Amino acid sequence: MGRELGVNLAFVTRVAGQPVTYQTRSGAGGGQLWIGSGEQAVKVVSLAEDDFASQWALDSAPGVGVPRPTDGRLAKVEQLLLRVYLGDAAVPASGLLFVDAVRIR
Repeated sequence: MGRELGVNLAFVTRVAGQPVTYQTRSGAGGGQLWIGSGEQAVKVVSLAEDDFASQWALDSAPGVGVPRPTDGRLAKVEQLLLRVYLGDAAVPASGLLFVDAVRIR
C-alpha cells in the first residue's frame, strides 16, 4: 500500500449483555503486526492464559494488557475483525492488502 501498516486481530464477545471488543495489543512486543511497504509477514497470537495480557487488550485501551476472559466468553465470540492502522500520519494510501488465512486453535 506504499507505506507501513499495523494489523490487529480483534474479536467481539459479551460481558453482562454488552458487546466487548478485544484486539491484539499495540506497541513493542504486543500482538500487533507491523508490515513494511511491499513486505510479507506472519504473526501468531496466543489465546493462552500465560500470554494473553502481553498480546491482547480492550480496544478502548489498546496498549494495556488484560486478563484472559473467563466464564466461557471465548466460546461465545460473535465477530472476528481484522483492523488495519496507517499510523499517525494523515497521508492517503492506496494499494492492496492480501490476508491469506486467519486460523484459530
